[in-house]
Amino acid sequence: MTNEMCTLHLVESASGQLQNGHLLYSLKEEQIMEQISESVTNKSTSDIKDTPKQQFYRRKLPDSCIPFSSPEGKKIFQDALLSGHMECYFKLAAQFRTQDEPAFCGLSTLVMVLNALEIDPEQVWKGPWRWYHENMLDCCVPVKIIEQEGINLGQFVCLAECNGLETRMITVDGSVTLETFREVLLQYTKQDESLITLSYSRKVVSQTGDGHFSPVGGYHVQRDLVLILDTARFKYPPHWVSVSLIFEAMQSKDKSTGKPRGYVIMNKKPNSRPLLLFRFSDQFGITLEKSCTKSNKNILHGWKAWLSELCDSCMTIEDVIANAVIFLVKEGTTTTQQESIFTTQLDIKCCQGISDQHLCSIKTLIDELQNHEVYKVVDATFSANFTITNCEALLGTPAVSFKETSGTMKCVRKLQSQHFITLLLLCSPYQVLVDTLQGTKGAMLNTFLLQIMSSGETKYLRNEIGLLKKQFTVLICSCCK
Repeated sequence: MTNEMCTLHLVESASGQLQNGHLLYSLKEEQIMEQISESVTNKSTSDIKDTPKQQFYRRKLPDSCIPFSSPEGKKIFQDALLSGHMECYFKLAAQFRTQDEPAFCGLSTLVMVLNALEIDPEQVWKGPWRWYHENMLDCCVPVKIIEQEGINLGQFVCLAECNGLETRMITVDGSVTLETFREVLLQYTKQDESLITLSYSRKVVSQTGDGHFSPVGGYHVQRDLVLILDTARFKYPPHWVSVSLIFEAMQSKDKSTGKPRGYVIMNKKPNSRPLLLFRFSDQFGITLEKSCTKSNKNILHGWKAWLSELCDSCMTIEDVIANAVIFLVKEGTTTTQQESIFTTQLDIKCCQGISDQHLCSIKTLIDELQNHEVYKVVDATFSANFTITNCEALLGTPAVSFKETSGTMKCVRKLQSQHFITLLLLCSPYQVLVDTLQGTKGAMLNTFLLQIMSSGETKYLRNEIGLLKKQFTVLICSCCK
């Protein structure tokens, strides 16, 4: 019963006894007023505690911006539409959303792009529906950290790549001109197969706040105005802003990286899909020094040093892989499952939360991994040198694989160290890890793996490794400072 209902009930009870005497009524009235007073006091205290001291209903756009829904904004839209530079608008407008958290501008922008370009996440959002939502974008940075700190341009690209988008990131430094950016707007606002996202500083355009992400919704050539589809609609509505001003805003340095911001051109990657099973763990954070544990840093520093060692001319590729396994097992025994480099989607979602089709694809992926030449050498090295009990699931959490039972997919068997060490060998970006590849162990592995991955026919493994390697290239530069 609510406070209001309790109060009403008490008042009705007292009124019913009024005829029995004024004294009784006065006593009841006093009790009622005490309860009402206590209720109001408690409610007010709770409200004051939970409510921010300052509250806002939106912000007024500065003079540098023209509201999209204003008469002038509508006229600009009409002109741009007639000129053919609003083609990118319609797919984005169909997926326009308000970000769920104040720091979700990057995630919400990416969700708009993914759904606009009709990327299938291959995982359920709600009910039977597969659809992108911000909480599903956790393959590079934990969502709980993004809620607090947002993301930078490199993290945005990492998230886009591991969800099936092909990206071209342009940092607006001294090598990029305003005219180059105008040419990009001219080209990409006349079509809807590729979309542009901007990373810029709100301060430069006289808005409150600082770093922000927004997709580009159109371009007015004659007035040199770009349409910003701002996902923080609780703060600012969509608006037009001059291209020169937004270009200046992209030149502003991101405090988290010390580098200028920029823009990303994205399209649906041909013959690609999001990561099916494997992902980097939260302890291997991208450009988040505190997310990479001491043990993981030690492993990666050691891995870089080992790869940089000169290779004996008599060594075969099997010898190099076997030596790599022995080294990684030794390093991996210093970590715990909470400090793993890899994890899987199944550590986050139970089997029942993934479709049978997705589970079947995961089973095929694991089969392809176990049939890979590198895995066979890794497995043979394990059999000859180690026992299962002293090195189970090194470098990764022991998620499960599957078998078919009565037409359904059941979780029955744990992944082991062989899977995660093979994964590390296949997705390591050797050209980034080793300063000079010539004559090193890293060079030998890199040459062999490039040949074998290009020649092997795999349905899912090549895509999985390609996405992980793309992420690793960004991750390694920050985690091993």
